[in-house]
Amino acid sequence: MDGLFKQTADVIFEKVSLNTIGINLIAQCLFGLIVDLIINNRPFFHGMAGISRFSDLIVNEIVSIASKPRNFRVIPLNKKKIQNQHKIIPVSDFTYPSSEKVLLIDYLTIGADEKLTAIKVVESVGQKVVGLITLINNEQGDKERIEQAGYFVHSVFRMSQLVDYYLEIGKISEKEHQKYMNYIKK
Repeated sequence: MDGLFKQTADVIFEKVSLNTIGINLIAQCLFGLIVDLIINNRPFFHGMAGISRFSDLIVNEIVSIASKPRNFRVIPLNKKKIQNQHKIIPVSDFTYPSSEKVLLIDYLTIGADEKLTAIKVVESVGQKVVGLITLINNEQGDKERIEQAGYFVHSVFRMSQLVDYYLEIGKISEKEHQKYMNYIKK
């Protein structure tokens, strides 16, 4: 495993306050995935949108580390709590260029309904979502649900990969490893 994987896995495990260093590591991992996808001609996109507030920080960091001429645009989505439910809605004072292709970014694949809602919101303003990238695939069927809806999903890590790594380096016991693996299989 490369150094970036280990550093990022440690940030995730230690639940380090996701300060500039942690967000930068996550952004570097996701940016690496974006570059790989671009090299393989998938997908072409103009802008990126974060699904959660935390993802907005990651998107802004990706944009700051991406070298020119990429010039990815940040496509804002409003995250509001309405009647004790988190809602994603378009930003009222932002002009969403029609037919612009957008890549959605989030931390986890968990919550397919939330991801599909974000896709509908972006597409309701005339843009086209080309896919979703996440740091971690929870391996509980959310990725497959989003793909069944017609969108590609790529993740830097699988949850089982992280759990195996934590067992290998002694951060979790065999018992904890089995508990996590059973949870993933649900």
